[in-house]
Amino acid sequence: MSTEDAVNDIRIQLEKDRERLAGFTGMFQISVIGDQPGDFYVGIDDGIPVVALGSAANPDCIIEVTGADFQRMAMKQATPMGLFLSGRARVSGNRKLAFEFYARVGKAVFGQ
Repeated sequence: MSTEDAVNDIRIQLEKDRERLAGFTGMFQISVIGDQPGDFYVGIDDGIPVVALGSAANPDCIIEVTGADFQRMAMKQATPMGLFLSGRARVSGNRKLAFEFYARVGKAVFGQ
């Protein structure tokens, strides 16, 4: 699955689960490093999601993951939380906000 396809899938899932995002605001930069590198961001403004390729101007949180692990997440074989806890994903900035976002929509988006 290409990064663009995976980003589109994330956008679709977040649109479907907008009620879980009600009252939530945050900007997340995801940097895929190594093989198949690329950047995309997930922005939530009071529950309204925006997901796009490229870099966010002022992200609250930056998440770095390898291309192989990003593919595993896209195929619902790994979760961001699992990768973070195993040291395979790096999170900088507002980690609390990232954990809250994952708690709200992680299962819907990542299937675990």
